[in-house]
Amino acid sequence: MDRTRRKTNKIFFQLEKSHYEKKVIRELKLENDEITSNPTLINKEIESFYCNMYTSKIDETQISQQNIPFENFIEGFNIPQLSKEEQEHLDQDLTYKAEL
Repeated sequence: MDRTRRKTNKIFFQLEKSHYEKKVIRELKLENDEITSNPTLINKEIESFYCNMYTSKIDETQISQQNIPFENFIEGFNIPQLSKEEQEHLDQDLTYKAEL
């Protein structure tokens, strides 16, 4: 029984190691085209990538300093508008109706 348990554990741990290795980024090409395997640099580069990805490229102070109206900023975008009926419906107070 003990021998079977050790064999099962060994297989399980090998499988876990394999899954872990598939998830780990071992090397990464940085913005300066340098390839690094340093885990700290890899993590910083990934963090920087996602911070930049979700950050606006246009600074709000630049827009206000240039006196650009918001309408000009969104010009060319097809932004759907709510009808008056939809607006009125959404402006109503929320209520809870129990289903029987």
